[in-house]
Amino acid sequence: KTRIEEISKNENVNIDTSGIYALIKSNKDFRQMLNVLQCLSCLYKDKIISEKDVYEFTGYISNESVKELICFIKEHNFKESYDYLNSKIKENLWNVLVLVENMSEMIIYDSSMKDEEKTKIIDVFSKIENRLTHGKNNIIHICMIVSAFKQ
Repeated sequence: KTRIEEISKNENVNIDTSGIYALIKSNKDFRQMLNVLQCLSCLYKDKIISEKDVYEFTGYISNESVKELICFIKEHNFKESYDYLNSKIKENLWNVLVLVENMSEMIIYDSSMKDEEKTKIIDVFSKIENRLTHGKNNIIHICMIVSAFKQ
Protein backbone atom coordinates (compact mmCIF):
# COMPACT_ATOMS: atom_id res chain seq x y z
CA LYS A 1 0.00 0.00 0.00
CA THR A 2 2.77 2.41 0.95
CA ARG A 3 4.56 1.93 -2.40
CA ILE A 4 1.34 2.61 -4.36
CA GLU A 5 0.74 5.74 -2.26
CA GLU A 6 4.29 6.91 -2.95
CA ILE A 7 3.99 6.32 -6.70
CA SER A 8 0.58 8.02 -6.81
CA LYS A 9 1.95 11.06 -5.01
CA ASN A 10 5.07 11.28 -7.23
CA GLU A 11 2.98 10.93 -10.41
CA ASN A 12 0.21 13.30 -9.22
CA VAL A 13 -2.45 10.59 -9.35
CA ASN A 14 -5.42 11.29 -7.09
CA ILE A 15 -6.55 8.01 -5.56
CA ASP A 16 -8.21 7.58 -2.18
CA THR A 17 -7.36 4.87 0.35
CA SER A 18 -10.29 2.66 -0.65
CA GLY A 19 -9.14 2.97 -4.27
CA ILE A 20 -5.66 1.80 -3.31
CA TYR A 21 -7.03 -1.23 -1.46
CA ALA A 22 -9.29 -2.02 -4.43
CA LEU A 23 -6.28 -1.75 -6.74
CA ILE A 24 -4.37 -4.23 -4.58
CA LYS A 25 -7.32 -6.62 -4.28
CA SER A 26 -8.29 -6.63 -7.94
CA ASN A 27 -4.84 -7.23 -9.43
CA LYS A 28 -2.57 -10.23 -9.27
CA ASP A 29 0.85 -8.57 -9.29
CA PHE A 30 2.54 -5.21 -8.77
CA ARG A 31 3.18 -4.57 -12.47
CA GLN A 32 -0.50 -5.13 -13.22
CA MET A 33 -1.39 -2.68 -10.43
CA LEU A 34 0.87 -0.05 -11.96
CA ASN A 35 -0.63 -0.55 -15.43
CA VAL A 36 -4.15 -0.17 -14.04
CA LEU A 37 -3.12 2.88 -12.01
CA GLN A 38 -1.64 4.47 -15.13
CA CYS A 39 -4.82 3.84 -17.14
CA LEU A 40 -7.04 5.13 -14.36
CA SER A 41 -4.94 8.27 -13.99
CA CYS A 42 -5.56 9.05 -17.66
CA LEU A 43 -9.29 8.33 -17.41
CA TYR A 44 -9.81 10.30 -14.20
CA LYS A 45 -7.39 13.24 -14.50
CA ASP A 46 -9.64 15.67 -12.65
CA LYS A 47 -11.19 13.27 -10.18
CA ILE A 48 -10.16 11.32 -7.12
CA ILE A 49 -10.04 7.64 -8.09
CA SER A 50 -12.29 5.58 -5.80
CA GLU A 51 -12.84 1.91 -5.05
CA LYS A 52 -15.83 1.94 -7.41
CA ASP A 53 -13.71 3.37 -10.25
CA VAL A 54 -11.05 0.68 -9.79
CA TYR A 55 -13.59 -2.16 -9.65
CA GLU A 56 -15.44 -0.89 -12.73
CA PHE A 57 -12.21 -0.62 -14.70
CA THR A 58 -10.77 -4.00 -13.66
CA GLY A 59 -14.04 -5.93 -13.77
CA TYR A 60 -13.52 -7.01 -10.18
CA ILE A 61 -16.72 -7.88 -8.35
CA SER A 62 -17.01 -6.55 -4.81
CA ASN A 63 -17.70 -8.79 -1.85
CA GLU A 64 -20.97 -6.94 -1.27
CA SER A 65 -22.13 -7.74 -4.80
CA VAL A 66 -21.17 -11.40 -4.41
CA LYS A 67 -23.02 -11.65 -1.07
CA GLU A 68 -26.07 -10.02 -2.64
CA LEU A 69 -26.00 -12.49 -5.54
CA ILE A 70 -25.66 -15.54 -3.32
CA CYS A 71 -28.52 -14.40 -1.07
CA PHE A 72 -30.74 -13.68 -4.05
CA ILE A 73 -30.06 -17.06 -5.65
CA LYS A 74 -30.72 -18.90 -2.39
CA GLU A 75 -33.99 -17.05 -1.76
CA HIS A 76 -35.55 -17.14 -5.25
CA ASN A 77 -36.57 -19.78 -7.75
CA PHE A 78 -34.34 -20.90 -10.61
CA LYS A 79 -35.84 -18.63 -13.32
CA GLU A 80 -35.78 -15.51 -11.14
CA SER A 81 -32.22 -16.30 -10.05
CA TYR A 82 -31.08 -16.91 -13.62
CA ASP A 83 -32.65 -13.66 -14.88
CA TYR A 84 -31.19 -11.68 -12.00
CA LEU A 85 -27.68 -13.11 -12.40
CA ASN A 86 -27.76 -12.73 -16.18
CA SER A 87 -28.87 -9.09 -15.91
CA LYS A 88 -26.16 -8.34 -13.33
CA ILE A 89 -23.48 -9.87 -15.55
CA LYS A 90 -24.62 -7.85 -18.57
CA GLU A 91 -25.31 -4.64 -16.66
CA ASN A 92 -21.92 -4.62 -14.92
CA LEU A 93 -19.92 -6.32 -17.69
CA TRP A 94 -18.79 -8.95 -15.21
CA ASN A 95 -16.50 -11.74 -16.27
CA VAL A 96 -18.09 -15.09 -15.31
CA LEU A 97 -14.71 -16.55 -14.34
CA VAL A 98 -14.00 -13.65 -11.96
CA LEU A 99 -17.49 -14.07 -10.51
CA VAL A 100 -16.93 -17.79 -9.89
CA GLU A 101 -13.53 -17.11 -8.28
CA ASN A 102 -15.02 -14.47 -5.97
CA MET A 103 -18.02 -16.62 -5.10
CA SER A 104 -15.70 -19.55 -4.33
CA GLU A 105 -13.72 -17.47 -1.88
CA MET A 106 -16.91 -16.31 -0.13
CA ILE A 107 -18.23 -19.86 0.08
CA ILE A 108 -14.99 -21.24 1.52
CA TYR A 109 -15.16 -18.81 4.45
CA ASP A 110 -18.93 -18.92 4.98
CA SER A 111 -19.38 -20.49 8.41
CA SER A 112 -23.14 -20.79 7.93
CA MET A 113 -22.77 -23.37 5.15
CA LYS A 114 -22.16 -27.05 5.76
CA ASP A 115 -19.06 -28.62 4.24
CA GLU A 116 -21.19 -30.93 2.05
CA GLU A 117 -22.95 -27.91 0.52
CA LYS A 118 -19.65 -26.10 -0.01
CA THR A 119 -18.18 -29.19 -1.67
CA LYS A 120 -21.08 -29.52 -4.13
CA ILE A 121 -20.96 -25.84 -5.07
CA ILE A 122 -17.18 -25.76 -5.49
CA ASP A 123 -17.38 -28.91 -7.62
CA VAL A 124 -19.83 -27.18 -9.96
CA PHE A 125 -17.62 -24.07 -10.00
CA SER A 126 -14.59 -26.16 -10.98
CA LYS A 127 -16.59 -27.52 -13.93
CA ILE A 128 -17.57 -23.98 -14.92
CA GLU A 129 -13.93 -22.89 -14.76
CA ASN A 130 -12.89 -25.82 -16.94
CA ARG A 131 -15.65 -25.08 -19.46
CA LEU A 132 -14.72 -21.39 -19.58
CA THR A 133 -11.18 -22.25 -20.66
CA HIS A 134 -12.72 -23.95 -23.68
CA GLY A 135 -15.00 -21.00 -24.51
CA LYS A 136 -18.32 -22.70 -23.90
CA ASN A 137 -21.75 -21.02 -23.73
CA ASN A 138 -22.27 -18.34 -21.05
CA ILE A 139 -25.97 -19.19 -20.69
CA ILE A 140 -24.98 -22.67 -19.53
CA HIS A 141 -22.46 -21.22 -17.08
CA ILE A 142 -25.07 -18.93 -15.55
CA CYS A 143 -27.45 -21.89 -15.25
CA MET A 144 -24.68 -23.93 -13.60
CA ILE A 145 -23.99 -21.18 -11.05
CA VAL A 146 -27.68 -20.98 -10.13
CA SER A 147 -28.08 -24.77 -10.03
CA ALA A 148 -25.10 -25.10 -7.69
CA PHE A 149 -27.13 -23.34 -5.00
CA LYS A 150 -30.34 -25.28 -5.74
CA GLN A 151 -29.04 -28.78 -5.00
